[in-house]
Amino acid sequence: MKYQELDNYDFKLPNSQIAIKPASKRDNAKLMIVNSASDVKHKRFYQLIDFLSEQDVLVFNDTKVYPARILAHRLSGGKLELLVLQQTAKNEFTAQVKSSAKIKENEIIKTIPQGSCIKVIKKQPIDGMITFSWPVELSFEQFINQNGITPVPPYILKQRMAGLNDGQDSQINQANQTNQDDQDRQSYHTIYGKKINSIAAPTAGLHFTKDTFSALRKKNIECLFLNLAIGRGTFAPLTNEHINANRLHTESYHISSQVAKRINLAIKNGKNILSVGTTSARALESAFHDNQIQAGQNDTNLFITPGFKFKVVSRLLTNFHLPRSSLSIMVHVFGGHELIKKSYRQAIKENYRFYSFGDAMLIDGKLAR
Repeated sequence: MKYQELDNYDFKLPNSQIAIKPASKRDNAKLMIVNSASDVKHKRFYQLIDFLSEQDVLVFNDTKVYPARILAHRLSGGKLELLVLQQTAKNEFTAQVKSSAKIKENEIIKTIPQGSCIKVIKKQPIDGMITFSWPVELSFEQFINQNGITPVPPYILKQRMAGLNDGQDSQINQANQTNQDDQDRQSYHTIYGKKINSIAAPTAGLHFTKDTFSALRKKNIECLFLNLAIGRGTFAPLTNEHINANRLHTESYHISSQVAKRINLAIKNGKNILSVGTTSARALESAFHDNQIQAGQNDTNLFITPGFKFKVVSRLLTNFHLPRSSLSIMVHVFGGHELIKKSYRQAIKENYRFYSFGDAMLIDGKLAR
């Protein structure tokens, strides 16, 4: 089978086309229309409605990002960083740790700048992972909102840090981070997010505005919502050159009985299921059994690779993804490898903005029902 190696999903992108902040107006981002029956079209996101009809049913992931990144220091003074991942018990969470020295069990860590104490309960078998607890008088929501920072992707942090003056006073740097986090808490969320359970945003949805939804209603286009909690697999690089030798982290998703019923009816009536983002697509394809979407709470580690046949999603709205990533592979499988490769080349030539805060593309796939 073709395209089984990661090199097939690699490309060079100028740093200037890596978006480290959103478009000044969400729906003013560029939109590429990709259809195998026609040439690629270059539009703006507010023109999306021109390419939709009552035959389309849009499915969104209504997850919301919590401020999962915590800056801290050890009592000895050494700085470290936590990415809070998953609750394991009452007042206990797992986290991925970045530290210059090994963390010890029962060690006390203090957050920056609040000074809240975290206790390391145990180290996980996976290197760099710990279970920790926080002060019992605080709910997790209180603790994370007081101490956490919005976990924008690592490449954005890297670009921002490159722009900082190393000679700046630490208080100025702290103020800059606080101001930036205030902005991120507004911009790194969709306007429709409800359930706060992810460490990354469903970024295709960042382009939607109140005007977009108003236009969808006027055109009688149905919008449905499921939930998939986006975990660290979003950031985890694929390490094996042969893509099928890689495994994705498990993520949980929930589809209500009413939404499952509406999607199954749409499929029966021959409508297009348009997935807003790859996370929605992954949940939909994972939930399809016995020729229908199954409602309920489930886990998925579905890795969509060449040879996969989409059974639910017939149109996909997505951003431009990192090279050599599972999301990039999914998009190539959905749209066809050569067509998507050509589209990415055009996007670079036409100065599209890439990745989480970047521009979008609408792709028509070949449905295998």
